Amino acid sequence: MSVSRGNKLIFASTQPGGFGGWDIYVSNWTSTGWSEPLTLVHRSTLPAMR
Repeated sequence: MSVSRGNKLIFASTQPGGFGGWDIYVSNWTSTGWSEPLTLVHRSTLPAMR
């Protein structure tokens, strides 16, 4: 799932480099394209997803 709002892209991913499982990321549109995704929320701060 992803949501784009203006120059921000927010998405969930199991990509390598995350904390494990599904993590939430944000990427910003710049003059050179999308920035490197940054983790927004560590999954331990979300309700149990087991």
